[in-house]
Amino acid sequence: MSEIAARMNTSWLRGRQSTEINDDAVDQEEPLRVWRSFLVARTVLGLVLVGLHGGILLKTATQQDLINAMLSGLYLAVCLGAGVWFKPRPLSEHLDTVWAATIGIDVLIFTIMQSLPGSGLNYAPLFTLPVLMASMLGSTRMGMGTSALITLALFTGAAWTNAQNAWSLSDRMLQAALTGAGCFLIAFLSAQLATKWVASERKAERNRRAALMQRQINALVVDALAEGILVANRRGGIRLINPTARKLIGMMDEPERLDRRLGDRQSWQPLLKLVESTYQTQFTQVLEVEVQRTGRALSRLLVQAELTTAVSEDAERLCVLIIKDAWELQSRIQNDKLASMGRMSAALAHEIRNPLAAIVHANALLQEDLGDAASQKLTGIVQQNAGRLERIIADVLGLVQSPGATGSRDSPSLPLESFCRAVCEEWQAQKGVSKELAIRLATTNSPTWVAFEPDHLRRILINLLDNAWRHANRTEGCIQVYAQAPPDSTNTRVQLHIWSNGAPITSAAQQHLFEPFFSTQSRSTGLGLYICRELCQRNSAKIDLDIGKPGFSEGDLGNDFHISMDVTPAPISALNTQSDNV
Repeated sequence: MSEIAARMNTSWLRGRQSTEINDDAVDQEEPLRVWRSFLVARTVLGLVLVGLHGGILLKTATQQDLINAMLSGLYLAVCLGAGVWFKPRPLSEHLDTVWAATIGIDVLIFTIMQSLPGSGLNYAPLFTLPVLMASMLGSTRMGMGTSALITLALFTGAAWTNAQNAWSLSDRMLQAALTGAGCFLIAFLSAQLATKWVASERKAERNRRAALMQRQINALVVDALAEGILVANRRGGIRLINPTARKLIGMMDEPERLDRRLGDRQSWQPLLKLVESTYQTQFTQVLEVEVQRTGRALSRLLVQAELTTAVSEDAERLCVLIIKDAWELQSRIQNDKLASMGRMSAALAHEIRNPLAAIVHANALLQEDLGDAASQKLTGIVQQNAGRLERIIADVLGLVQSPGATGSRDSPSLPLESFCRAVCEEWQAQKGVSKELAIRLATTNSPTWVAFEPDHLRRILINLLDNAWRHANRTEGCIQVYAQAPPDSTNTRVQLHIWSNGAPITSAAQQHLFEPFFSTQSRSTGLGLYICRELCQRNSAKIDLDIGKPGFSEGDLGNDFHISMDVTPAPISALNTQSDNV
């Protein structure tokens, strides 16, 4: 009853807008389609009336037939004109010009045809069209008003016909009453149907928009997942794949296509076999497979395959593959384990330092007292391993004490060329290295000053030199240290390169190179490069690795670690020193 009351004073469009603000799409489409249908129906009815009365006029040629033929032609012309001149629109709640040019014309012409004396045809069924049009496109009040207007017009026509001819007034009045009652009934029922239709359209539109929003949310969630999601059908056709899965199986360099199949590549055959096995067994499958990515080494993937639930008997069940990088998963588990041991290791490192210092001191005293070569060799072994323990303790404590990756703009300025050359020469003397290390640090005619903590840069440089020496082939120029401006930067940044001719680090290892506790050697803690990255970030610098050729000589590919740091103006004390020298 509340919906009927709401429709009593509003048109179909306005009634919907008053209760459903967000139904603009349906509001614009559905009323226009109904409007066009009524216009077509009126035009077809006009053609039928013209054809009917034109045929009757040719057969009898009476004055009554001529009037009906003229009225039919006028009605057809008005219908065609309304289709041309009036834009598609639902009726308003008031009797406006659109109502007069459509429903009003219908009521007027049909009433005249019905009321003309001597007419052998009953035109009462034609009143169904204007009543339906007013009730469906207008308000309930408009439909009832149109029905009342038709009833009054029929009663008036019956009275006028009775005055012109001595026909039975009771028959005419009874026919007018029955026709009017039928119009009221049609108006009421069509208004009810229109109300139910509007309600179903609202619900369908709400469901459609909710489904669309849910689909967009699902797409965002799937795309943001760290795991790869690939949905395939029974034939191996890819129905959905997120960016992570595209990266893991080697599709990042290809355009997105919906016709890809797992059988298109030989490297995807393990995934295709897993899908086929899942469909055969109807159970969840978990398997570790190897996929060859273009231009890269084999990738070990942990894949879980599971079939979706069929929504109906004839619906296709899809296979969902959840793909994870086995290496990353293993590293994550290992990092979690080591992270829990980190705090304990830091505490143990503090406790070990004191006994270790006592061992080193006692070993030094023994080395002074023992003179034979065998004893000296044994004390040397003790000293060497004690030093290794001391470095391990320093790495562990450095890891715990290094703050997070927060840049600092308060780092002091230091001359890059002279500082790095001094550190390299100190390292050369310590390692007994001469021609194996080549240095070229001059970038401009004047010294380059960078914002970096000296102790931090010294530690980073020595760590990288130790790594380079460990993996280099120990030939002349196997390690090169040089500085240059980055190719995509102005003079506000400078890069310090430490290159070695060791075997290039694999792409799989590069992804985890700066992670804590990652190492390709069994005798390493895996903390050196991680601490280097942390110290760089503390000084607003960045460290990275490239595989390339040496910077200023001929040679093969090697590992190029480069540190990008900010260039700062020379301090006033340095400028005064330069002016004094001049």
